[in-house]
Amino acid sequence: MRTNKFAELHTFVMVVDACGISEAARRLGVSKAIVSRRIQLFEKRLNACLLERGHKLRVTPAGKQLYEGAIHILDELTHAEEAIKSTTAEFSGELRIVVPTVFGPRYLSPILTLFAKQYPEIHLDIEASDNVASSFDENFDIAIRISTPPDSSLIATPFAENRQVICASPDYLAKRGMPLHPRDLGDHDGLLYTPRESGGHWRLLVDGQKATFSIRRRIRTNSDFQLLDAARQGLGLAILPTFHAAEAIVAGDLQVVLESFTPDAGWISGFYRTSRRGSMKIQALVQFIRQHLDKPPCWDKAIRAVREAQNSLVPGEETSNTVAHGASSIRVPSLRAG
Repeated sequence: MRTNKFAELHTFVMVVDACGISEAARRLGVSKAIVSRRIQLFEKRLNACLLERGHKLRVTPAGKQLYEGAIHILDELTHAEEAIKSTTAEFSGELRIVVPTVFGPRYLSPILTLFAKQYPEIHLDIEASDNVASSFDENFDIAIRISTPPDSSLIATPFAENRQVICASPDYLAKRGMPLHPRDLGDHDGLLYTPRESGGHWRLLVDGQKATFSIRRRIRTNSDFQLLDAARQGLGLAILPTFHAAEAIVAGDLQVVLESFTPDAGWISGFYRTSRRGSMKIQALVQFIRQHLDKPPCWDKAIRAVREAQNSLVPGEETSNTVAHGASSIRVPSLRAG
């Protein structure tokens, strides 16, 4: 019987990436028994133990060595396939994308919908996830991330700056006072984002250097939506990305404080493997997103517009603006001085 080496290799890589046979079988669309059988035959043919079965599946040293080579082989095969396909069908087939759970629905969803309409032969497979480590384990073509993925060999394409601001509701500031320096944070309630500041400390820029400041914990959460809602309801100070806080700032529900001491900005970027650098589909998507996320992006334009309107008002005046860009728009409500 002829051995299907590619099927064995692909199955082995999928088992390692999925951290288990059951999940690998689900992703491959086959039974668990088929996956187990392929791995057993693969190990028998190589005369080597690749995986240690137990409560938790572990990769043996031989398995790790094979995995590294297998990833390279599969990536090169994908690159070769893309090169051949590009001569006849550059903009067709599947494009697998992972997007952030908060930024994706608000800003990327309308852009990806427009992209799908413009390229009807490209079938988008989109998943919303903030699990950075698994973004490339699951063989996505491109991952749009707000943080930096662990694999430094990936090609990064920045789309927009991810500005962060410290916010609180006007009611909270009226009751507790306006912090003028990060040293004042010790007298304030903090709304903490668990992945970044679970210990009740904020790292802010002071004179161009990072410094750590303590703030009392009022709420701690890994939900961006909970953080925003708690800030709007006057429960404390929160560090929020401007793309998430823009509507609340524009509506007057949140006020930016300590503007001279903002946290590191970072970037919203697209990441893909070097083996996919020749993919016309990926390059088309990258250019499309760039066109629809202007510089500065629409959410920062909205904040800037309302700030300029506030600064230009004299008592008794009011103004109304709409800041819009492509598929995204943010309403700037009427403003009254004082």
